Amino acid sequence: SSARARGLDEEYDRSLPLAVQRARALVHVATVAARPDPAHAAQLLDDALHPNWNEPIPGTARYQHILEALIWHSASEFGMLLARINPSSAKRVVADIEKIPPVIRARQHREFLDDVAPFITKVAEVIADVDIDRAEELVWPMGTPARDQALAKVAMVAARTDSTRAGQIASTVAGRPRQTPGQDRRDAPPLPSMLDDPNQAIYWKVRALTEIAIVMARADPDRSVRRSDNAERFVRTIADQGTFADQGTLPDAAPAGAEAAAAQTDPAQAGQLLTEAEQWAQAISHSDLQTMALTSVKAAAAQIDPDHAEQLLIEAEQNARVITNAPSRLEALGEVALAAARTDAVRAEQVIGSLPADAPERAEVAMVAALTRPACGERIAAASADRYLQALVRAVVAVRTDPADAGPLLEQAVEAAGDDPARVAEIAVLVASTDPARAEQVASTIKAGAGMTTGYWRARALAGLANVFFGSSTPATSDDLDQ
Repeated sequence: SSARARGLDEEYDRSLPLAVQRARALVHVATVAARPDPAHAAQLLDDALHPNWNEPIPGTARYQHILEALIWHSASEFGMLLARINPSSAKRVVADIEKIPPVIRARQHREFLDDVAPFITKVAEVIADVDIDRAEELVWPMGTPARDQALAKVAMVAARTDSTRAGQIASTVAGRPRQTPGQDRRDAPPLPSMLDDPNQAIYWKVRALTEIAIVMARADPDRSVRRSDNAERFVRTIADQGTFADQGTLPDAAPAGAEAAAAQTDPAQAGQLLTEAEQWAQAISHSDLQTMALTSVKAAAAQIDPDHAEQLLIEAEQNARVITNAPSRLEALGEVALAAARTDAVRAEQVIGSLPADAPERAEVAMVAALTRPACGERIAAASADRYLQALVRAVVAVRTDPADAGPLLEQAVEAAGDDPARVAEIAVLVASTDPARAEQVASTIKAGAGMTTGYWRARALAGLANVFFGSSTPATSDDLDQ
């Protein structure tokens, strides 16, 4: 929904990109700031949503455009921030989100809802952090498989604090009868399908169930909807991968404490979901789709049931290798390798070895393997042509095994990052665990890139450093959040 399409002037159209970048950076900073100071975080969010403009621009239009941009590009952080600030403030923002034109049209016209399903799914992901009921009601009229995928996102948010509610939502995805407060859906007519092939709809149902199961079992605490933007390549951010676990640093989405973690953990229900997912997978009549679905189920089960992980990974790999479509086969093998990296790094190395050296899955598998079996992680990275990945993994291993002498390898990683702002920010976060002052120096060298300004990247990097300092005993050498 561009400014020009809204009938606004070109001056406004040129101003929007900077306003959106500023809002995204402030939301990132506010999400970190909310840990020690929710009130300050709420002020930062208000500043992000209501920038000072020099031009006379319609207030509602600019506000709604920024909301849309935050939902599209920063749904996870946006939702997490709303969950951390004052509930009344968060509910006001949710009410405003529901007034965005595409959300209003989606509520009024089901056929339009299907057309904008990806955006509405992100809206539900944000709203779920504040009001699970409203998020679920928003996506309920969707056709399948979009509804299953959207409900999976909502359930994954719910699983962070209420495994029972997450299980209730998962039962809807699984096709079990259930009743939500104030509404009986057991007798509702079957939802329409957005796909002509029912096998595709079942396949995505299986994927949704496996994702929910993994989050509910907490087999992969960072797997849920709490990923930074892929476009910015923060998926490999060290803090998200748990590199600083030994130093006491928590990833941004970590539970607030042991009680919260216990409330989220429900291995028995996760196992039931996987059983149902496998039953659905067996109902797929298309050979490759069925095998892909079964691969996902077995890979997820290996993460949830470590006692039987070896056999489950064998079965997952066997399924993946008989997929006839080459791209799908490589993707499935990458999924198996990543699951293995969390429980059996040696097997992960064997599986990923059958993929091309430049396979995108190799980077994440190398990082995860390095956290459990450093030598395997280094060998996986060494087989890649990515010089930066090799330097990054070596630095991660050094920080974990010999932080006092990690300096030279960290400097090699800084050099390998070059001018790529996401890489430099990533290394700055890693350096922060051993040398906070040097980490700030690295962050200060970040330049513009990937269509984003220098200020945007430096704000993200400094907020990342502050997040490390908040989670460890290391004091910040300057007020990173204010910077």
